[in-house]
Amino acid sequence: MKNRLLYRTFVTNMLGKKTKFEITRFVSISRKELCVISYEVTPLNYEGQIIFIPYLDGDLFNEDSNYNEQF
Repeated sequence: MKNRLLYRTFVTNMLGKKTKFEITRFVSISRKELCVISYEVTPLNYEGQIIFIPYLDGDLFNEDSNYNEQF
């Protein structure tokens, strides 16, 4: 197999508002730099707007190798 899908679902209860999260991750073995993540969010007992703010920190740092150099 060249790729995998990982599914995760959970329900949160914050201040009485229940929200269902369904997350799907795709990771390619043949293309190691390829990872796709899909989020589905459903309010269960309320109506409201859900806003996602994507953030990617490309400032990598490895303490175990490269003598404390950044990638």
